[in-house]
Amino acid sequence: MCIRDSIYSLHLFSIIVPREEKNEQYKECLKVLVKSLEELQNRDGGWSYHRAPRPGMGYSESFTTAPGIIALVQAKKSVEVPKEILEKSVKCINSFHRTDKAYEYWKVMPSRPGRDMIEGCAARLPVCTLSLFLNKEKKLSDLEEAMEVFFKYKEKLQRVRKNPVYHVDKYWNAAYYFFFGYYYATLCANHLSEELQDKYFPLIRKDILDIGENDGSWVDHYTFGKPYGTAAALLILKNTSKAE
Repeated sequence: MCIRDSIYSLHLFSIIVPREEKNEQYKECLKVLVKSLEELQNRDGGWSYHRAPRPGMGYSESFTTAPGIIALVQAKKSVEVPKEILEKSVKCINSFHRTDKAYEYWKVMPSRPGRDMIEGCAARLPVCTLSLFLNKEKKLSDLEEAMEVFFKYKEKLQRVRKNPVYHVDKYWNAAYYFFFGYYYATLCANHLSEELQDKYFPLIRKDILDIGENDGSWVDHYTFGKPYGTAAALLILKNTSKAE
């Protein structure tokens, strides 16, 4: 079982439920998904790609745990989310934070040169910082700094887009982090001032519009293909619509 399926389903239903308040089935789905994340949570408070052979024994990744936190915070607006789940997951994300402001990739092996450096953190920094900001563990200035770092190093994501090899460069950047990084950067930027949104959103929109395929679709990694790429690109464009 892919734990990310539960996380992104929770993310989806946490958006749908407030718009469909009279639909109790959607709310029940949200409750089931919250319970699912509670059961899948590792001992260290984070989440992994896949279900561990034994409950709680998986290795947590920053780029899986942070989206889980964001989805749970969204879900809290509609259903009850046990306080302990968020407290443990926030503690886990804080444990990934390095002194050079980067967030480590995972804890399954010792930190390696390149993999956990800030140059490989463009896709992780906005989502990790936002997950902590939503839990009052980071300040607005931290979100601003995360966006600055994203724009400084996003070209490393652009270089590896469409590359079929996993972890292409020494920083462990990969094509399938492209839309992931941009999507959470837009969520991060939505908390910033209008002045900064007016600065960042047109640049993000241009990056996305410039890489569209001839048939109107988008792709970052061929494993996920055009359906995912196109949906992700449209969500990113929607999130930046304030710039219009």
